[in-house]
Amino acid sequence: MKNQNLKKKTFFQDFKLKPHKMNIEEAIDDIEALYPTDSPFPDTNEIGKELLNQAIEEVYSDWRNLPEEVILRYAQLCRRRG
Repeated sequence: MKNQNLKKKTFFQDFKLKPHKMNIEEAIDDIEALYPTDSPFPDTNEIGKELLNQAIEEVYSDWRNLPEEVILRYAQLCRRRG
């Protein structure tokens, strides 16, 4: 009786990536294989930039907490634009 109450999983539900702690090498390998921002393919390149920006926004909710080199470059760009 218990088995009748269980929903049958589809292939895609079974195929979902399970979160796991990855190291930096695994992360770089995944990015390079999927959506690197330096891809020679324009669509892949744009998706990579979009995902990188999303990751930065999610990790650094306040720009003041960005790495120093990013803040310094940001200031340079602000001065150039201003």
